[in-house]
Amino acid sequence: MHLTPRSVHLQNALRLAVALAGARLLAGTLDLAHGVWVLLATLSLMRTSAADTRAAPAPALAGTVAGAAVAALTLYAAGDRPLFYALALPVVILVGFTLGPLLGPAWTQTAFTLASVLVFAQVSGPGWRLSEVRLLDVAVGGAAGALAALLAWPRGGRGELARDMADLLAEGAVACRTVTALLGDDRLQRDRSQGDPLQAARRAMHLAEASFAQYLTERTRRNRPEPHWEAALATGRTIVHGAELLLMTHQEGLREPLPPGPAAALTGLAGQVAQEVLRAADTLRGSGQREPRTTVSRYPAEDSGPLRRAADRHGIGDAHVLLVVDAEAWLTGVAHDAVRTRSAPPRTEVPATRRAEPPRVRVRGAGSGGLRP
Repeated sequence: MHLTPRSVHLQNALRLAVALAGARLLAGTLDLAHGVWVLLATLSLMRTSAADTRAAPAPALAGTVAGAAVAALTLYAAGDRPLFYALALPVVILVGFTLGPLLGPAWTQTAFTLASVLVFAQVSGPGWRLSEVRLLDVAVGGAAGALAALLAWPRGGRGELARDMADLLAEGAVACRTVTALLGDDRLQRDRSQGDPLQAARRAMHLAEASFAQYLTERTRRNRPEPHWEAALATGRTIVHGAELLLMTHQEGLREPLPPGPAAALTGLAGQVAQEVLRAADTLRGSGQREPRTTVSRYPAEDSGPLRRAADRHGIGDAHVLLVVDAEAWLTGVAHDAVRTRSAPPRTEVPATRRAEPPRVRVRGAGSGGLRP
Protein backbone atom coordinates (compact mmCIF):
# COMPACT_ATOMS: atom_id res chain seq x y z
CA MET A 1 0.00 0.00 0.00
CA HIS A 2 2.82 2.41 0.80
CA LEU A 3 5.02 1.34 -2.12
CA THR A 4 4.52 4.67 -3.87
CA PRO A 5 6.67 7.83 -3.95
CA ARG A 6 3.70 9.72 -2.46
CA SER A 7 3.80 7.71 0.79
CA VAL A 8 5.56 9.51 3.62
CA HIS A 9 6.67 6.13 4.97
CA LEU A 10 8.51 5.32 1.74
CA GLN A 11 9.89 8.86 1.59
CA ASN A 12 11.29 8.52 5.10
CA ALA A 13 12.82 5.13 4.28
CA LEU A 14 14.52 6.42 1.13
CA ARG A 15 15.65 9.63 2.81
CA LEU A 16 17.20 7.71 5.69
CA ALA A 17 18.82 5.19 3.33
CA VAL A 18 20.47 7.99 1.36
CA ALA A 19 21.64 9.69 4.56
CA LEU A 20 23.13 6.49 6.00
CA ALA A 21 24.82 5.65 2.70
CA GLY A 22 26.34 9.15 2.57
CA ALA A 23 27.42 8.95 6.21
CA ARG A 24 29.06 5.56 5.62
CA LEU A 25 30.88 6.93 2.56
CA LEU A 26 32.15 9.92 4.53
CA ALA A 27 33.26 7.74 7.42
CA GLY A 28 35.23 5.52 5.07
CA THR A 29 36.69 8.39 3.05
CA LEU A 30 37.81 10.31 6.12
CA ASP A 31 39.04 7.08 7.77
CA LEU A 32 37.31 7.93 11.04
CA ALA A 33 38.34 5.81 14.02
CA HIS A 34 34.77 5.07 15.19
CA GLY A 35 32.68 5.36 12.05
CA VAL A 36 29.70 3.70 13.69
CA TRP A 37 29.17 6.89 15.66
CA VAL A 38 28.66 8.73 12.38
CA LEU A 39 25.78 6.39 11.50
CA LEU A 40 24.31 6.67 15.01
CA ALA A 41 24.49 10.46 14.79
CA THR A 42 22.70 10.38 11.43
CA LEU A 43 19.96 8.16 12.88
CA SER A 44 19.48 10.36 15.94
CA LEU A 45 19.57 13.71 14.11
CA MET A 46 17.50 12.91 11.03
CA ARG A 47 13.98 14.36 10.97
CA THR A 48 11.12 14.09 8.49
CA SER A 49 11.50 17.63 7.11
CA ALA A 50 14.36 19.95 6.26
CA ALA A 51 13.22 22.55 8.81
CA ASP A 52 13.21 20.00 11.62
CA THR A 53 16.57 18.57 10.56
CA ARG A 54 18.15 22.02 10.47
CA ALA A 55 16.96 22.64 14.03
CA ALA A 56 18.24 19.30 15.37
CA PRO A 57 22.07 19.70 15.07
CA ALA A 58 22.36 22.73 17.37
CA PRO A 59 21.21 21.06 20.62
CA ALA A 60 22.87 17.81 19.53
CA LEU A 61 26.24 19.48 19.06
CA ALA A 62 25.84 21.42 22.30
CA GLY A 63 25.07 18.21 24.17
CA THR A 64 27.95 16.41 22.46
CA VAL A 65 30.39 19.15 23.42
CA ALA A 66 29.19 19.02 27.03
CA GLY A 67 29.35 15.21 27.09
CA ALA A 68 32.80 15.21 25.50
CA ALA A 69 34.07 17.67 28.09
CA VAL A 70 32.73 15.61 30.99
CA ALA A 71 34.10 12.44 29.39
CA ALA A 72 37.56 13.98 28.92
CA LEU A 73 37.69 15.03 32.55
CA THR A 74 36.52 11.56 33.63
CA LEU A 75 39.17 9.84 31.50
CA TYR A 76 41.85 12.15 32.84
CA ALA A 77 40.81 11.62 36.47
CA ALA A 78 40.13 7.87 36.36
CA GLY A 79 43.00 6.87 34.11
CA ASP A 80 43.42 3.20 33.25
CA ARG A 81 40.83 1.73 35.64
CA PRO A 82 38.41 -0.49 33.66
CA LEU A 83 36.42 -1.37 36.80
CA PHE A 84 35.51 2.28 37.31
CA TYR A 85 34.17 2.59 33.75
CA ALA A 86 32.24 -0.68 34.10
CA LEU A 87 30.53 0.57 37.27
CA ALA A 88 29.90 4.09 35.98
CA LEU A 89 28.35 3.00 32.67
CA PRO A 90 24.99 1.65 33.98
CA VAL A 91 24.60 4.68 36.25
CA VAL A 92 25.14 7.07 33.33
CA ILE A 93 22.73 5.13 31.12
CA LEU A 94 20.01 4.94 33.79
CA VAL A 95 20.18 8.58 34.86
CA GLY A 96 20.91 10.03 31.43
CA PHE A 97 18.22 8.30 29.41
CA THR A 98 15.60 8.49 32.16
CA LEU A 99 15.89 12.27 32.31
CA GLY A 100 16.45 12.68 28.56
CA PRO A 101 12.76 12.94 27.55
CA LEU A 102 12.21 15.52 30.29
CA LEU A 103 15.30 17.69 29.75
CA GLY A 104 15.47 17.64 25.96
CA PRO A 105 17.73 16.46 23.13
CA ALA A 106 20.83 18.30 24.40
CA TRP A 107 20.76 16.31 27.64
CA THR A 108 20.18 13.08 25.72
CA GLN A 109 23.20 13.73 23.51
CA THR A 110 25.29 14.53 26.58
CA ALA A 111 24.35 11.22 28.18
CA PHE A 112 24.83 9.31 24.92
CA THR A 113 28.28 10.81 24.36
CA LEU A 114 29.39 10.05 27.89
CA ALA A 115 28.02 6.49 27.70
CA SER A 116 29.73 5.88 24.34
CA VAL A 117 33.08 7.06 25.67
CA LEU A 118 32.73 4.84 28.74
CA VAL A 119 32.03 1.84 26.51
CA PHE A 120 35.00 2.40 24.22
CA ALA A 121 37.24 3.18 27.18
CA GLN A 122 36.71 -0.44 28.27
CA VAL A 123 37.11 -1.89 24.77
CA SER A 124 40.04 0.02 23.33
CA GLY A 125 41.55 1.66 26.38
CA PRO A 126 40.98 5.15 27.82
CA GLY A 127 42.24 8.28 26.15
CA TRP A 128 41.14 11.86 25.89
CA ARG A 129 40.99 11.60 22.08
CA LEU A 130 37.80 9.52 22.41
CA SER A 131 35.93 12.74 23.18
CA GLU A 132 37.43 14.44 20.15
CA VAL A 133 36.48 11.53 17.90
CA ARG A 134 32.92 11.50 19.22
CA LEU A 135 32.52 15.23 18.55
CA LEU A 136 33.85 14.88 14.99
CA ASP A 137 31.61 11.91 14.25
CA VAL A 138 28.49 13.74 15.42
CA ALA A 139 29.34 16.71 13.22
CA VAL A 140 29.88 14.50 10.16
CA GLY A 141 26.73 12.45 10.81
CA GLY A 142 24.63 15.55 11.39
CA ALA A 143 25.90 17.10 8.16
CA ALA A 144 25.03 13.97 6.17
CA GLY A 145 21.54 13.87 7.63
CA ALA A 146 20.92 17.57 7.04
CA LEU A 147 22.05 17.33 3.41
CA ALA A 148 19.79 14.34 2.76
CA ALA A 149 16.83 16.13 4.35
CA LEU A 150 17.40 19.19 2.17
CA LEU A 151 17.56 17.15 -1.03
CA ALA A 152 14.89 14.48 -0.47
CA TRP A 153 11.29 15.64 0.15
CA PRO A 154 12.30 18.62 2.31
CA ARG A 155 8.70 19.63 3.14
CA GLY A 156 7.98 16.41 5.02
CA GLY A 157 4.38 15.50 5.75
CA ARG A 158 3.12 18.96 4.85
CA GLY A 159 4.31 18.47 1.29
CA GLU A 160 1.96 15.55 0.71
CA LEU A 161 -0.89 16.45 3.03
CA ALA A 162 -3.04 18.64 0.76
CA ARG A 163 -2.78 16.27 -2.19
CA ASP A 164 -3.44 13.18 -0.06
CA MET A 165 -6.48 14.72 1.59
CA ALA A 166 -7.88 15.90 -1.74
CA ASP A 167 -7.29 12.48 -3.29
CA LEU A 168 -9.04 10.86 -0.32
CA LEU A 169 -12.13 12.97 -0.91
CA ALA A 170 -12.03 12.37 -4.66
CA GLU A 171 -11.88 8.61 -4.18
CA GLY A 172 -14.53 8.91 -1.48
CA ALA A 173 -16.88 10.63 -3.93
CA VAL A 174 -16.51 7.69 -6.30
CA ALA A 175 -17.12 5.29 -3.41
CA CYS A 176 -20.36 7.08 -2.48
CA ARG A 177 -21.78 6.42 -5.94
CA THR A 178 -20.40 2.89 -6.23
CA VAL A 179 -21.55 1.66 -2.84
CA THR A 180 -25.01 3.20 -3.27
CA ALA A 181 -25.39 1.47 -6.62
CA LEU A 182 -24.27 -1.78 -5.01
CA LEU A 183 -26.83 -1.40 -2.23
CA GLY A 184 -29.64 -0.90 -4.70
CA ASP A 185 -28.81 -3.56 -7.30
CA ASP A 186 -28.45 -7.23 -6.43
CA ARG A 187 -26.84 -7.95 -9.80
CA LEU A 188 -23.83 -5.83 -8.86
CA GLN A 189 -23.62 -7.68 -5.55
CA ARG A 190 -23.51 -11.02 -7.35
CA ASP A 191 -20.94 -9.80 -9.87
CA ARG A 192 -17.63 -10.56 -8.14
CA SER A 193 -15.64 -9.03 -11.03
CA GLN A 194 -16.37 -5.60 -9.58
CA GLY A 195 -13.90 -6.28 -6.76
CA ASP A 196 -13.79 -4.31 -3.51
CA PRO A 197 -15.69 -1.04 -4.09
CA LEU A 198 -13.75 0.65 -1.26
CA GLN A 199 -10.23 -0.46 -2.15
CA ALA A 200 -9.12 2.83 -3.74
CA ALA A 201 -10.77 4.97 -1.04
CA ARG A 202 -9.32 2.83 1.75
CA ARG A 203 -5.82 3.10 0.28
CA ALA A 204 -6.18 6.87 -0.09
CA MET A 205 -7.38 7.07 3.53
CA HIS A 206 -4.30 5.24 4.83
CA LEU A 207 -1.96 7.50 2.85
CA ALA A 208 -3.75 10.61 4.12
CA GLU A 209 -3.67 9.36 7.72
CA ALA A 210 0.08 8.73 7.49
CA SER A 211 0.72 12.21 6.07
CA PHE A 212 -1.45 13.84 8.72
CA ALA A 213 0.18 11.90 11.57
CA GLN A 214 3.64 12.96 10.37
CA TYR A 215 2.47 16.55 9.89
CA LEU A 216 1.39 16.69 13.54
CA THR A 217 4.86 15.71 14.72
CA GLU A 218 6.76 18.28 12.65
CA ARG A 219 7.76 21.74 13.77
CA THR A 220 6.15 24.75 12.14
CA ARG A 221 8.30 27.71 11.20
CA ARG A 222 5.70 29.89 9.51
CA ASN A 223 2.34 31.18 10.64
CA ARG A 224 -0.09 30.96 7.75
CA PRO A 225 -3.70 29.84 7.23
CA GLU A 226 -4.21 26.10 7.02
CA PRO A 227 -7.28 24.10 5.93
CA HIS A 228 -9.20 22.17 8.54
CA TRP A 229 -7.38 18.86 8.00
CA GLU A 230 -9.31 17.10 10.76
CA ALA A 231 -12.62 17.83 9.04
CA ALA A 232 -11.31 16.54 5.72
CA LEU A 233 -10.00 13.35 7.32
CA ALA A 234 -13.30 12.88 9.18
CA THR A 235 -15.14 13.09 5.84
CA GLY A 236 -12.99 10.36 4.33
CA ARG A 237 -13.33 8.15 7.38
CA THR A 238 -17.09 8.59 7.42
CA ILE A 239 -17.21 7.45 3.80
CA VAL A 240 -14.99 4.39 4.22
CA HIS A 241 -16.05 3.15 7.65
CA GLY A 242 -19.73 3.97 7.09
CA ALA A 243 -19.76 2.10 3.78
CA GLU A 244 -18.03 -0.89 5.38
CA LEU A 245 -20.66 -0.95 8.11
CA LEU A 246 -23.50 -0.68 5.60
CA LEU A 247 -22.22 -3.51 3.43
CA MET A 248 -21.66 -5.71 6.47
CA THR A 249 -25.01 -4.94 8.12
CA HIS A 250 -27.22 -5.32 5.05
CA GLN A 251 -25.75 -8.38 3.39
CA GLU A 252 -29.13 -10.14 3.65
CA GLY A 253 -31.01 -7.22 2.14
CA LEU A 254 -28.61 -7.09 -0.80
CA ARG A 255 -29.89 -10.42 -2.08
CA GLU A 256 -32.86 -8.69 -3.66
CA PRO A 257 -32.82 -5.37 -5.54
CA LEU A 258 -34.47 -2.27 -4.14
CA PRO A 259 -37.68 -1.20 -5.83
CA PRO A 260 -37.04 1.34 -8.63
CA GLY A 261 -38.38 4.33 -6.70
CA PRO A 262 -36.20 4.12 -3.57
CA ALA A 263 -33.21 2.97 -5.64
CA ALA A 264 -33.48 6.02 -7.92
CA ALA A 265 -33.90 8.34 -4.93
CA LEU A 266 -30.78 6.92 -3.26
CA THR A 267 -28.82 7.16 -6.49
CA GLY A 268 -29.78 10.81 -6.87
CA LEU A 269 -28.83 11.58 -3.29
CA ALA A 270 -25.49 9.79 -3.74
CA GLY A 271 -24.77 11.94 -6.80
CA GLN A 272 -25.50 15.15 -4.88
CA VAL A 273 -23.33 14.08 -1.95
CA ALA A 274 -20.50 13.08 -4.28
CA GLN A 275 -20.56 16.58 -5.77
CA GLU A 276 -20.32 18.07 -2.29
CA VAL A 277 -17.31 15.89 -1.54
CA LEU A 278 -15.64 16.84 -4.83
CA ARG A 279 -16.15 20.52 -4.07
CA ALA A 280 -14.47 19.98 -0.69
CA ALA A 281 -11.57 18.29 -2.50
CA ASP A 282 -11.25 21.30 -4.83
CA THR A 283 -11.16 23.58 -1.80
CA LEU A 284 -8.23 21.62 -0.35
CA ARG A 285 -6.39 21.81 -3.67
CA GLY A 286 -6.85 25.58 -3.63
CA SER A 287 -9.12 25.73 -6.67
CA GLY A 288 -12.42 25.97 -4.80
CA GLN A 289 -14.19 28.81 -3.02
CA ARG A 290 -14.52 28.67 0.75
CA GLU A 291 -18.09 29.05 1.96
CA PRO A 292 -19.39 31.10 4.88
CA ARG A 293 -18.95 29.10 8.04
CA THR A 294 -21.78 26.67 8.70
CA THR A 295 -22.17 23.19 10.11
CA VAL A 296 -25.79 22.64 9.01
CA SER A 297 -26.29 19.78 6.59
CA ARG A 298 -27.96 20.67 3.29
CA TYR A 299 -29.95 17.44 3.39
CA PRO A 300 -32.33 17.50 6.38
CA ALA A 301 -34.16 14.28 7.10
CA GLU A 302 -37.61 15.82 6.60
CA ASP A 303 -36.75 16.68 2.98
CA SER A 304 -35.15 13.35 2.13
CA GLY A 305 -36.62 11.63 -0.93
CA PRO A 306 -35.31 8.17 0.04
CA LEU A 307 -36.88 8.43 3.49
CA ARG A 308 -40.25 9.53 2.08
CA ARG A 309 -40.28 6.62 -0.34
CA ALA A 310 -39.31 4.19 2.41
CA ALA A 311 -42.07 5.58 4.65
CA ASP A 312 -44.70 4.96 1.93
CA ARG A 313 -43.94 1.22 2.19
CA HIS A 314 -45.28 0.52 -1.33
CA GLY A 315 -43.67 -2.70 -2.46
CA ILE A 316 -40.74 -2.43 -0.02
CA GLY A 317 -40.00 -4.86 2.79
CA ASP A 318 -38.69 -4.24 6.29
CA ALA A 319 -35.09 -5.13 5.37
CA HIS A 320 -35.14 -2.64 2.52
CA VAL A 321 -36.66 0.06 4.72
CA LEU A 322 -33.76 -0.28 7.14
CA LEU A 323 -31.30 -0.31 4.23
CA VAL A 324 -32.72 2.93 2.83
CA VAL A 325 -32.72 4.62 6.24
CA ASP A 326 -29.13 3.62 6.99
CA ALA A 327 -27.89 4.53 3.52
CA GLU A 328 -29.57 7.93 3.75
CA ALA A 329 -28.04 8.50 7.18
CA TRP A 330 -24.59 7.58 5.86
CA LEU A 331 -24.83 9.83 2.80
CA THR A 332 -26.17 12.84 4.68
CA GLY A 333 -23.50 12.37 7.32
CA VAL A 334 -20.87 12.48 4.57
CA ALA A 335 -22.47 15.62 3.15
CA HIS A 336 -22.44 17.24 6.59
CA ASP A 337 -18.71 16.60 6.98
CA ALA A 338 -17.97 17.77 3.44
CA VAL A 339 -19.79 21.06 4.03
CA ARG A 340 -17.88 21.47 7.28
CA THR A 341 -14.60 20.90 5.43
CA ARG A 342 -15.40 23.59 2.87
CA SER A 343 -16.74 26.14 5.33
CA ALA A 344 -14.24 25.64 8.16
CA PRO A 345 -12.23 28.83 8.79
CA PRO A 346 -8.54 28.69 7.84
CA ARG A 347 -6.35 27.62 10.71
CA THR A 348 -2.98 29.03 11.69
CA GLU A 349 -0.04 26.69 11.99
CA VAL A 350 1.18 26.21 15.53
CA PRO A 351 4.06 24.18 16.95
CA ALA A 352 3.37 20.47 17.14
CA THR A 353 3.43 20.50 20.95
CA ARG A 354 0.52 22.95 21.00
CA ARG A 355 -1.71 21.22 18.49
CA ALA A 356 -4.86 19.61 19.76
CA GLU A 357 -5.42 15.91 19.24
CA PRO A 358 -7.43 15.02 16.13
CA PRO A 359 -11.07 14.09 16.73
CA ARG A 360 -12.07 10.50 17.28
CA VAL A 361 -13.59 8.63 14.35
CA ARG A 362 -17.34 9.05 14.18
CA VAL A 363 -19.99 7.86 11.76
CA ARG A 364 -22.84 10.33 11.80
CA GLY A 365 -26.48 10.08 10.86
CA ALA A 366 -28.80 12.91 9.93
CA GLY A 367 -31.31 12.49 12.72
CA SER A 368 -33.01 9.65 10.84
CA GLY A 369 -31.70 6.69 12.82
CA GLY A 370 -29.50 4.03 11.29
CA LEU A 371 -25.80 4.47 11.85
CA ARG A 372 -24.71 5.58 15.27
CA PRO A 373 -21.43 7.08 16.64
